[in-house]
Amino acid sequence: MKKILLFLAVIGLTFIMLSCGNKSKDSNRLILSTWSSSQVETEAINMLVDAFRNKYPDIPIEIQTLVGEYNDALQTQLLSGGGPDIFWIDAYTINQYINLGVLEPLTDFNTEGFITNMLSPFYVDNILYAVPKDFSTLALFYNKDMTEAAGVTIRDNMTWQEFTNSAARLTRNSVTGVGFVFDLARLNYMFQSDGSTIEVNGNPNITNKNVYYILNELIKLRDNKYMITPTDGGKGWLGELFGAEMVAMAVEGPWTYSYLKESFPNLNFGIVQVPKNPNGSEFTAAYTVGYGINKNSKKKDWAKTFIEFATSEEGMTIPTEKASLLPVRNSLFSLVSNPDLKPFTDSASKAVVWTGSKNMPYLFQEFANFIPTALEGQNSLEQTLNNIQNAVENTIKNNP
Repeated sequence: MKKILLFLAVIGLTFIMLSCGNKSKDSNRLILSTWSSSQVETEAINMLVDAFRNKYPDIPIEIQTLVGEYNDALQTQLLSGGGPDIFWIDAYTINQYINLGVLEPLTDFNTEGFITNMLSPFYVDNILYAVPKDFSTLALFYNKDMTEAAGVTIRDNMTWQEFTNSAARLTRNSVTGVGFVFDLARLNYMFQSDGSTIEVNGNPNITNKNVYYILNELIKLRDNKYMITPTDGGKGWLGELFGAEMVAMAVEGPWTYSYLKESFPNLNFGIVQVPKNPNGSEFTAAYTVGYGINKNSKKKDWAKTFIEFATSEEGMTIPTEKASLLPVRNSLFSLVSNPDLKPFTDSASKAVVWTGSKNMPYLFQEFANFIPTALEGQNSLEQTLNNIQNAVENTIKNNP
């Protein structure tokens, strides 16, 4: 019995020593957390980190890719007092993290040279909490063979009437004019086209007249059979729907370009800036991701050094050239050498970044829950918007 107890004691001591050794090892490294990305983007971030290691050999750094639901996993780590030193953070979720008190303010960071509207979502109460690393906008993809056969000309910033007329003329046989996704993150720029917002002081404002007007215009296109969603076409997403030549046009982001080139190499397509909104205004949607620092990190100086390097012209050049990620510095636009991607960079200055208060995820979810009832005619559009408004208000009330 004594031998067994002695054996267990030795095993336990060994485990403790190994655990302490691992913690010590972790404490001597800078940890950067990211989510799962495409192979090209993963290679680009690895190249960026390698370049940092070469320039700062005294700062050991490791990439930690979080699997599963990124924000849930990351927030669990941060709220426990642990977690990475640096992490990717979407502009859409910035207010959640600020509300949780886990972000270190970046009060002395030099932001000169950044695209203003890509940087501004990371400022809250005039305090910078993250630094953008890249961005995406939406553009209009079109099938050149189909538009040529129909005698339709597609150009940058078409009027809404030109766009809807094109969708009608391109709808023929088994092809629908345009593919579209009724997703709040994609529609928000249209909803704000008259200066109104879908949130006011953290409360939903989804029943405002411009939301109704925009959705009504889009639903009319679908009711007239000039527009379908990926679900309508039995496809997983819009890029697949467009690649399968089930639609002649589709509003999508730059990530779709490489997908189409790889999956549909014979597809003859072009890209232009999105059409003007129904009221004539020119906007597009933008999505941007930044680097944030864990407020509990013991290596804040190292973390700031990495962010300064990664978002400098030198550092940002790597993912721009390697993965065609759109840089948030105007001076690097010339590095986006592929002319096909020009509509995305050209529209950056007029892009509305997808972001919101800590309650925006509630609005996003309830919009997704209820909008199908309007699309399928189960409820009027007015009733649908009221249902969304009421559901979000109740959720906020129950989650103060």
